[in-house]
Amino acid sequence: SVSSGPSVSSAPTTCFTPDLWDFEAPDNNIFPNPPFWNNGICRDLTNLGVLPYPTPTCNRNWIIAFDQADTGTFSLKTPSMDDLGVGNTNTYRASARLSVCSTSPARNLRFRAFPGATDPFDRLVVLVDGNVVYRLRDASKVGEEWITSPPISLAAGAHTIEFQYEYNHFGINLSNVPVNPNRDGVVWIDNVELF
Repeated sequence: SVSSGPSVSSAPTTCFTPDLWDFEAPDNNIFPNPPFWNNGICRDLTNLGVLPYPTPTCNRNWIIAFDQADTGTFSLKTPSMDDLGVGNTNTYRASARLSVCSTSPARNLRFRAFPGATDPFDRLVVLVDGNVVYRLRDASKVGEEWITSPPISLAAGAHTIEFQYEYNHFGINLSNVPVNPNRDGVVWIDNVELF
């Protein structure tokens, strides 16, 4: 069973926000890892800009992984959802949530990502406080390299940052769509940083 994320009001009460999450020890075997990292709320982004987005059930959870890392040994990885239904028109989602505490100063967010998703199969979208702020580009070559997200501006105070992975976000039958050889069917993130 897929666990649901906490409510927005459950932001960390211990208000020390680290500057960097690299998913190495001692955090390399735990996800969710409260108070900062939890399973997020999945959002139906079919109609971008029409707020608030509906919140369907998440289908799977992110995991700590050791098969790909930007630095060190570990990273945070989306689940693979290929087995859930290439032959149907359902959209499947997973969300990892980072909670920034209320005493946080104004800063930027950036992270490293290994893009393994390609349209129309899958994508990674980043939301801040329920608003889409970034979409990771498609994988562009076999053996993709880690890329750095652009800085995402955060005002002072509490924020909810969601990394939402979506499979079949267009809701089409993917059985007739040629598979892109660059696609891994998952995305990895690492070195999530507030600066």
